[in-house]
Amino acid sequence: MTGPLPTNATGAASAPQADNLNPCYTITEFAKKNAERGWPKASTLRHLIFHTEKFGFEPCIRRMGRRVLISERDFYAWVERDGGNVAKRKAS
Repeated sequence: MTGPLPTNATGAASAPQADNLNPCYTITEFAKKNAERGWPKASTLRHLIFHTEKFGFEPCIRRMGRRVLISERDFYAWVERDGGNVAKRKAS
C-alpha cells in the first residue's frame, strides 16, 4: 500500500506539476532521442556509466535493479557543469 497523495493548500489531492517532472530514459531511448544531434551515442553513455566515479556522472543516472535510466534534466546540467572537463580528467 502506498502513502497518501500530496495535497494542495485546500487539502485536495494534487498531481505532480509538469514542470517538476524529470523524464528518465533507458540508454537506448536516450541515444535515439538525441540521434539528430549525433551525441551522446549509446556507447558513450555506457562508458560514462561504467566510469561514473571518474567522470562525476552519478547525479545523471537512476538505478532500478539492473536497469539504468538517464535523467534528461540532470544529464544536460552535468554537460553544462562538468562536460567540458571530461577530456582533462580522462587524460589524467
